[in-house]
Amino acid sequence: MAIARDLVLNPDLLVCDEVTSALDVSMQASVVVVNDGTIVESGSVTEVLESPKAPYTTQLLADVPKLTEPVGEV
Repeated sequence: MAIARDLVLNPDLLVCDEVTSALDVSMQASVVVVNDGTIVESGSVTEVLESPKAPYTTQLLADVPKLTEPVGEV
């Protein structure tokens, strides 16, 4: 409901932090990837993250920051 309330105002940017934290465990196991308001891919977390079918999903996963070097000990 909170997200719907904010979307009504047509913001230029909406930042959502942990939007799935309130979902029950069965719902957290499924994934939907949305591009410009259209569902481009759906499935289990494992299916979508390990074998993405949509080019948009592949690009999203490629854009995830990765550590290029091991973090040194403090």
